[in-house]
Amino acid sequence: MKQMQTRVDLGCSGRKVFACLPPKQHTVCLLQPVIEEIQLHGIFLEEEIVLHQLDEQYIAGLDDSDSDPCRWMTVCSLLAVSALHRTDNRSLTAISSIAWAFFKNAFAMYAELVARRPVIASCETLLVMALFMLRTADAGLAAQLTAAAAHMAHMLGLQKQEYYIGLDAEVAERHKRIFWAVYILNADVTHRYGLPSPLDEESIVIELPEVEHCHVFSHVDHMARLSRQQKGGILRQQAVFAVAKLRIHKLLERVSFRRLSMQEITDLLEAVTKIHQELEEWKCFMPIETHPSSRAYGTPRLEMPVAMLHYTHLSCISKTSMVAAVLLDLATWNPDMQEVQPPASNKTFSTSRIARARCAMAARGTLDVLLRLQPQPFTHLWQTLCFPLSAILVLLSETLAYPASAHAETDVELIHNFVRYLERLKSEGCEVHQLIESCRRFWSIATCALIASQTDQEVTVFEQRRESICSKFAQVVDWLQLAEGLLSNVPMLSGKAHKLFCDILDLGRPDEQYGDFVPEILKPSNYNFSLSN
Repeated sequence: MKQMQTRVDLGCSGRKVFACLPPKQHTVCLLQPVIEEIQLHGIFLEEEIVLHQLDEQYIAGLDDSDSDPCRWMTVCSLLAVSALHRTDNRSLTAISSIAWAFFKNAFAMYAELVARRPVIASCETLLVMALFMLRTADAGLAAQLTAAAAHMAHMLGLQKQEYYIGLDAEVAERHKRIFWAVYILNADVTHRYGLPSPLDEESIVIELPEVEHCHVFSHVDHMARLSRQQKGGILRQQAVFAVAKLRIHKLLERVSFRRLSMQEITDLLEAVTKIHQELEEWKCFMPIETHPSSRAYGTPRLEMPVAMLHYTHLSCISKTSMVAAVLLDLATWNPDMQEVQPPASNKTFSTSRIARARCAMAARGTLDVLLRLQPQPFTHLWQTLCFPLSAILVLLSETLAYPASAHAETDVELIHNFVRYLERLKSEGCEVHQLIESCRRFWSIATCALIASQTDQEVTVFEQRRESICSKFAQVVDWLQLAEGLLSNVPMLSGKAHKLFCDILDLGRPDEQYGDFVPEILKPSNYNFSLSN
């Protein structure tokens, strides 16, 4: 026993510094231009706050993690994100190991952070760590980080109005923005991967974040204030969508059972129609020149946060349309449910075919958003590629099912446009080889279907293949999750995606940890960040 006691380490910290901070001027130059740009879902961490934290960190020491662990973890995570964001795509391989070293500085203290008494800075730190992981293929850890932030927010009571009583108005607003960022990221995880959010929309009693936000340290001119109003609006709109995402997720969960009574189908159709109408009304809040397919003001390039709003909106439209399609299919197939009709007050989803057509319209809009994006760093782009990929899958399904439709030729061309877009990324040094090859195959299959319908010739072998693929696609309800199964490491999604596409794309043995389209450069295991066997 004494021998065992002498070998016991009574500490509980496993801190390790994998990379010391660079000189302060280098850090400021790296971070300052992109602090707000890297926050895709809306700004919760402002430039003034970060610069203030940097000042305090460098006063404390280049490798000081004791005086303020949250500050150390936040600074290291921001350095990691910024290193990836500001690196030319051709240099990404060389810089990634450095970025991962900074992130590992923060992650080495993760257990300590979640074991500590929760504070608002803990939520902020976990959010920044999640921003880094969302630039990788490790959706699992990103989900764990956002969930941990949600649990801390719950324990602090950030979702309740009482928490903010007595706080200075600007401090209260900043804390609300952190809460809503936690809420938005957790809803995004639910939306992409089907993982339930620890934060339910029904338990939130605080108001949405303000559009304008100016920190107590800020002294901004009129133009800067207008810029902040626009950026503040991004977080508010994403918060609105986050509520919708969680409502849609609940509907998808109900529909997945496919054992519903006539009354349940009617109620669910009413619910999904209401959400769909609310989503359509949202377009009124965006300038017309930013709308997908808008040509009223030419084709202005979209900034990534605005593009992300459109991606989110269109993916919600896609999901509501598919929920309606499934419900209407159930009503059609079951003779006991022939009397089920869409809500009389709205004919948005009068038939399953119309519902699926609305899903296809959303897919076309999604690809328009992609092609209007300003040039982006690869890791910044990666976290949104699931949206255009899901759109490609929708249009492939639509073309195979209705190759003679009025939209078929345009849809095949849109698939080809995505292939060309990926080829441009490859020419810029991005690792998208498997994604390109697979999307070329999708384009080839869609082209064959189009040619067969136009020539009115029966191609027996292809027709059999077309019917086989159509049969597989007919089982898909959530196209976004199917795309994420190819781009992430969530086992239930990657397994389903591989099973669906293995013979269509002649895929080899599945990667035991990642989806079939994940590039090596985005796998954490390549940077000695893997705890699996």
